[in-house]
Amino acid sequence: MNKPKRIFYIAGFALLVLLFLASVTDLFFQERDARVYAVSVIIDDTSDDFWINFKKGMDQAAAEFNVDISFVTLYDNSNEQNFQQTELIRREIEDGAQALVLCAADSMKMAQSLSDMAPEVPVIAVQHAIPYQGVSSSILPDNQEMGRLLAEQIGREEDREKKVYAIAPQMVQDSLRERYQKLEEALTAEGFQVILITGQEPGTAEALVRQATENRESCVMVGLDAAALLDVADWVEEYYGNYLISVYGFGHNARILDMMEHEKIDGIGVTDDYVMGYLSIQNAVASLNREETPGVCRLNGYLATGDRMYEEELSRILFPIP
Repeated sequence: MNKPKRIFYIAGFALLVLLFLASVTDLFFQERDARVYAVSVIIDDTSDDFWINFKKGMDQAAAEFNVDISFVTLYDNSNEQNFQQTELIRREIEDGAQALVLCAADSMKMAQSLSDMAPEVPVIAVQHAIPYQGVSSSILPDNQEMGRLLAEQIGREEDREKKVYAIAPQMVQDSLRERYQKLEEALTAEGFQVILITGQEPGTAEALVRQATENRESCVMVGLDAAALLDVADWVEEYYGNYLISVYGFGHNARILDMMEHEKIDGIGVTDDYVMGYLSIQNAVASLNREETPGVCRLNGYLATGDRMYEEELSRILFPIP
């Protein structure tokens, strides 16, 4: 065999070896990345209307970390929400969930349920803190900051003679108590009278709005969560009370943003739900891999109004693009 042929065969053999090594390496990395993490996300609502941005962040993290997500809602809005969530936790674990992301309907009751169950999977709390030592990580909005910012906006825009009604169906979550505490503290210092309205009875918000409009009472109404805010805004519009009642609140969905843009809602306190969703999955995977996770992540609070909602920073939070 002459020299050129030897060189040709040697080069061909070397190429085959390189291709083989590349193939083996590729298979190795594919096998390493093939692990799929099963994470169940259980929320405190019957639909995902207020969870759209959270789900965008969650799905982005799922794609990056190879996570199979089960997104679970409640069956109904009865008084047995904690019982529903407890049963859903059991079902999801039995079906193979390796980690739970949980938005508790009732923080204290859920802490007791988790203590009784002692689940052997990581639990990530979102939106509301759960006082249970087995929670691996909590990702929470800075509720006091949101309360302070909303109080400042009310102080700038409203007369001190107006009563401020803070409305929530129930106060069983630390997040609502924190928002109300800071809101009441800041507004009282500014000379406002703040009245807390809670109750599970259907029509509570409607009755309050109807009474205010019938009595021609100029006032401020604050929904302490997105569902309460939407209820108040809907009833104010229904009873043609926008000229009397200023509407503020916390949280958002597409309808709330549309109403704010059309000046039917005067301001909202928000946080970055996209980041919350992303971090919930990232921390779940980190916990499964026994990596260190922050005990509590506090996400910044922001004030959004109709004339500011399309500013760069707020637009990124309200209308995230993965």
